[in-house]
Amino acid sequence: MTQQTVLHKTRLYTIILCASMAIMVSCSTKKEKQAEVIKEVKPNTEIVNPMKDSMSRQTLTHQPSAIPIPPRNEPSRPKELEVIIPLKPKICDINLKLIASPKNGQKIYYVTGLIPGEFKCWVDLENASLKICNGSPSVLYFVDIPNPKVTPTPPHFLDASTLATNGVGLFEYNGSNWTMRGAGIWKRKDKGYGYYNTDNAGGG
Repeated sequence: MTQQTVLHKTRLYTIILCASMAIMVSCSTKKEKQAEVIKEVKPNTEIVNPMKDSMSRQTLTHQPSAIPIPPRNEPSRPKELEVIIPLKPKICDINLKLIASPKNGQKIYYVTGLIPGEFKCWVDLENASLKICNGSPSVLYFVDIPNPKVTPTPPHFLDASTLATNGVGLFEYNGSNWTMRGAGIWKRKDKGYGYYNTDNAGGG
């Protein structure tokens, strides 16, 4: 082999070696540049997840409202005991209106508010009669109609049929003793009128 051939091959190997080294350097440089690009991009670039960003913003700006706490169940109260109201006793409210005074010491009254079956009503009528008499001898007639037929005939000066149907009672006072009698004296048959007959001597 000639010296020229050896020189030629040496040059050729040198060129190939240089080219290989150039390629290697080029590749290495390229990788370094890519790595630098990645390093540069990574801290400055952030992949934004729109859903995540929306949720985080919602979390920051919209605090959940307080959940209402239901009231504690209070123990049921027992129903109030039913108040039993006793029946009201019969209340008498005696009212008297003078109808006529046929003669001195004798008067006819229209009476309302009297319950004939209630003893207290007769007692109230007795007390009212004593006030009317005011210590003077008197004869008082009580009827339950406002316009009875008044007659000029003594001793009652009232029609007998009126006393039998609408008479209430007769109060007589002689200045010391008094007597109260129910309409039974005129044969009134309504319940409560016939039995009443009392006087102050008998404890009435």
